[in-house]
Amino acid sequence: MTPNLIINLDIEPITLMKNPFNPKSQNYRILERLREGPATNAELVKYALNYTARISEIRAKISEQGLGVLEKPLGGGRSEYRIDHLHCAKQAALF
Repeated sequence: MTPNLIINLDIEPITLMKNPFNPKSQNYRILERLREGPATNAELVKYALNYTARISEIRAKISEQGLGVLEKPLGGGRSEYRIDHLHCAKQAALF
């Protein structure tokens, strides 16, 4: 038996979201990188040594657009970060 899936086609694609940060800022560069797809902490540290603080600031700002940044632990101190819609992020936190 397969579960019923509900697909909401009214969701704006993540690639079309506005980047609310100054183009010269670390937040802007990290957000642009995450818009391309998932990135590991090893990659994000190239944009900012304190990338976790930048991720927190990005989360706070893009939540206004209904988006969030998800962290997936990979083991060995590594994590993968990606942008997703908030309702998906809340569902992922339940698992």
